[in-house]
Amino acid sequence: MPLQRLRVLALHGFRTSGEIFAQQMDISRLSEQLKDLIDIVYVNAPHISTGPLPVDLPAALVNGRPTYEWWNAQRGEGGKVTSYDGFDESLAFIKDYIALHGPFDGLWAFSQGTILASLLLAMQQKGVGLQEQGPLKFIVCIGGVVPAPAVAHRLLSPPILMPSLHIIGDKDYIRQYSYMLAEVFRNPVIIAHHRGHVVPGLDEDKLEQLRSFLRARMHDSTL
Repeated sequence: MPLQRLRVLALHGFRTSGEIFAQQMDISRLSEQLKDLIDIVYVNAPHISTGPLPVDLPAALVNGRPTYEWWNAQRGEGGKVTSYDGFDESLAFIKDYIALHGPFDGLWAFSQGTILASLLLAMQQKGVGLQEQGPLKFIVCIGGVVPAPAVAHRLLSPPILMPSLHIIGDKDYIRQYSYMLAEVFRNPVIIAHHRGHVVPGLDEDKLEQLRSFLRARMHDSTL
């Protein structure tokens, strides 16, 4: 009997949208290459974008459509992030969304979305969130960002035990934070590519590494 596809919730990047994330996945061909393994549900953040769009976001992807953000980072002395303005509302929104539209096997996130996704898993592990839907079992982070210490507090210690895979660009201007995020997880799988802060296409070997990770999660799935 064939295994059931994994159902994953996709959390988009800063000032983009679920629709744009889906386009990024299509352009990279990952949607087509993984369609036998995953069923992706894309969601928009609850906050309409309050400022300029990311400079690395092609205008053609936006095409006049609304964009969204999970929060705005507030910075204090020395440029350090002191808080996420809008985080509590986004956290409540995504918890309600999962309760209404779940269950999900895992999370699939890009950029700012990886911060929220990793915090959700940390909260689940500590028993302070997502008990309603049954445990999320894995995460895939693309162009990930480690949560700011001022926001994460003690959530990220000890390491998150759920399987994780991190896709990190050699030319990504935030790659150091992507590797720091990977270190938050126990035994992270890392796939490096030669591009920047994008959802990349993967060569045959790296694509197989991703597919192998997902196939292993299919054996773990109880949905």
